[in-house]
Amino acid sequence: MDARDLMGSAINIVGMAQGANKRKADEIAPDGEEGEVLLVDLTGGEEAETPEPFEAVHATSSWMKRPEGQTELERIATRGMLEGALQTLGSLEAVEQLLRERREEEAARKADEAERAAQEEQRRLREVEAAAQA
Repeated sequence: MDARDLMGSAINIVGMAQGANKRKADEIAPDGEEGEVLLVDLTGGEEAETPEPFEAVHATSSWMKRPEGQTELERIATRGMLEGALQTLGSLEAVEQLLRERREEEAARKADEAERAAQEEQRRLREVEAAAQA
């Protein structure tokens, strides 16, 4: 995300905050002319002037254009990427642990089956030996 994207997001947020008490006139009076956009102040006045952007938006924009602002934005983006990579690493480690446990369980199951088969074979041999001696 670059400074322009951040600025656009800030302007959208400001616009949403300003629009909390205003709606387009054609939402209120659908018989208005096509393309006509008139803001109506729902708090009392008939027509609201387009408000000036907040000073904070200008300050943020100026800050983002300065080298230290760009550096801070890059640091924030890098931190976000690092956090994402760490989460991915954690997920991969969890999957690896699950696979290790499944392999161990499978090996234990196969060892149990082999032991049971050996015991069964010994039982049959004893039966054959007992039958041969009788």
